Amino acid sequence: MWNRFHILVEVPPKCDQRLDDSALIERLSVIYSKEYVAMVSEHLAMLSSTTNKQGREAYHKLRESYTRRMWDLGLFMKTLKQRFCHCSAQTLRSAVFSSENWTLECAV
Repeated sequence: MWNRFHILVEVPPKCDQRLDDSALIERLSVIYSKEYVAMVSEHLAMLSSTTNKQGREAYHKLRESYTRRMWDLGLFMKTLKQRFCHCSAQTLRSAVFSSENWTLECAV
C-alpha cells in the first residue's frame, strides 16, 4: 500500500497588489464548484456594498479567509491532505456499504 506521494510545486512570490473581487473569484473557480463560487461571489457583492462597520469587517474577513492561504505552501499542503483523506474516506465508505456480501473492497 502506498502511503507517500511526491509533489513539485512552485510558489510564486506574494504580490504586493491586492486582488480585486473578480480576480479572487476567478482563482476560486479553479478549486471550488460553480455553485460554491456563485455563493461566495454573491456574498462578496452584498458585503462590499454595505456602508456600516460590521459589513466592512465581514467583507474583509471573508476575503481574508481565502487570500490568507495564497502563497502559503504549508496551508496548501494541509488543505490538499485534508481533501485527499476526505475523498478516500468517502470512497471507502461507499465501497463498504455498497458491497452485498459485506467484504471490504479497496479502490486503487
